[in-house]
Amino acid sequence: MAATVRVQSQIWVRKLAVPWLLCGVRRYASSNFKAADLQLKMTQEPHKKPDASKPLVFGKTFTDHMLMVEWDERQGWGRPRIQPFQHLKLHPACSALHYSQQLFEGLKAFRARDRSVRLFRPWLNMDRMLRSAVRLSLPSFDRAELLECIRRLVEVDKDWVPDWSGASLYVRPVLILGTAPVCMQSPGRTQGEEGNLGVHISDTPLTFPKKFPNSHVTLGK
Repeated sequence: MAATVRVQSQIWVRKLAVPWLLCGVRRYASSNFKAADLQLKMTQEPHKKPDASKPLVFGKTFTDHMLMVEWDERQGWGRPRIQPFQHLKLHPACSALHYSQQLFEGLKAFRARDRSVRLFRPWLNMDRMLRSAVRLSLPSFDRAELLECIRRLVEVDKDWVPDWSGASLYVRPVLILGTAPVCMQSPGRTQGEEGNLGVHISDTPLTFPKKFPNSHVTLGK
């Protein structure tokens, strides 16, 4: 039976209350990419998939493809595309490197008992990612459109989802501001600004292995 990638329907009706005042220049919020425009380029050099008999190392084994969407100050978001996994090209003086004008999210895709591939509560990651983009003055985006692009990416690389227990695919969306001037700034302040939204996937073991039974996480405001 062919595997499918399922996302619960709540993402289509959830709303995130973000005052327009916090969104910087309003036109950036109205410039959105569409999953319907997604371009697909399959790899000609597929990687070797992990061996179930060998332990997985977090963040070391990546799938064959990645999602990329480019943004610039004049045209807004470009067409999203799924392409072979590859390195990014960044200007040495970009804001993401010097002032951490960047963000990332992390969600998991796992294989269910019926052999389908499922994303774990992805709408919460999309909500948090948009809030982070607003707070960092990064270009905003449509959460539902990004989630559908991610679903398509996972579907392309669904054969990478581990068949054994205790492992899954780790999906990491990343949004960075690649503007060249070495200064902290918001989108729309200078000409020639550029940004990149990328999503890559890796095979991952349990986040907290059994050999660390007393791991504690401290949360604070």
